[in-house]
Amino acid sequence: MKIKISLILIQLIISLSSSGFCAPVLETPGPVVDLGYISPGAVVMENIIILNNGDIPLIINPAGFSPDLFPEFTQVIIEPGQKQPLPVKISIEGYTDTYLRIESNDPENLEMVVYFSYILSERVFLHPRDFININQYPGSPSVYTVYAYSTEENLEVGTISASSEYIHVKAEKTEAEPVKGIRSAWRLMIAYSDRVQPGSYDDFLDIPTNHGDIRLRINSMIKPLVNILPLGAHFRTHTPEQEPFFIHLINTQKKPFNVVEAVFDKSSFDIKISSADDIFVKKMEISLKKPVSEPAVKRIELKIDLDLHPCIYIPVYID
Repeated sequence: MKIKISLILIQLIISLSSSGFCAPVLETPGPVVDLGYISPGAVVMENIIILNNGDIPLIINPAGFSPDLFPEFTQVIIEPGQKQPLPVKISIEGYTDTYLRIESNDPENLEMVVYFSYILSERVFLHPRDFININQYPGSPSVYTVYAYSTEENLEVGTISASSEYIHVKAEKTEAEPVKGIRSAWRLMIAYSDRVQPGSYDDFLDIPTNHGDIRLRINSMIKPLVNILPLGAHFRTHTPEQEPFFIHLINTQKKPFNVVEAVFDKSSFDIKISSADDIFVKKMEISLKKPVSEPAVKRIELKIDLDLHPCIYIPVYID
């Protein structure tokens, strides 16, 4: 009896296999559609491409959707082996979940949900961010590149204003990056002048465009090529024997250098320059030419020209 039942099951399986089981097969590019960069209030038309990889016609109906999505189709029939777009209209209102739910006669996908993702952005914005950090030495400017992206066509950049006279910027129109939603772009190349003095700066660029104004913040650290130890000299006129004052110039990049010229704006001092034991260090000996009873100027600047650095100034005080 068991043998007869087994033979009947085998014959049934063979019969089903020979006759075949026909069904539609729904395929999509993926469960999430990336819309790229989109500005608030924009209306986007998008097509969801559906492939019928089955043996009989595929029937699709919209079954539900988020408040910001509007299906532009009713019932769609896709023949075997064919593709067809499902058009939808999305009004960008800032919803966190934008989706379309569809029903089909695919037994494996009777219901499917397609989600839509996007980056909410202004009509024009800076990429990769709206600030840059600059670290460099005087006389060795580095060029930093930032892009102005727009979700609109034909972005135009006006005259850029900088908070510092030492900031140089070059702007040129360029091809938009292959990023969905970006329709036009400009390249901004920023550098500090080689005349900028060491220090920490908080600067900015104001960039006017035909799609809105943007600001690039610049945080910079201009490192000294030469450290000055100490930072100045101090002479006391009432001291009977005025000892010379020594100042050391130390190259932070460990490179030999030379003092081209060292001059005061007054002629009350003698200056001797010599190399210290370290070839990266220069020693300056500053001494009064003659005693000063009552100095007319309390602060004098020593101007030093180096062969690898812009001019540096050392204050010398007299009291």
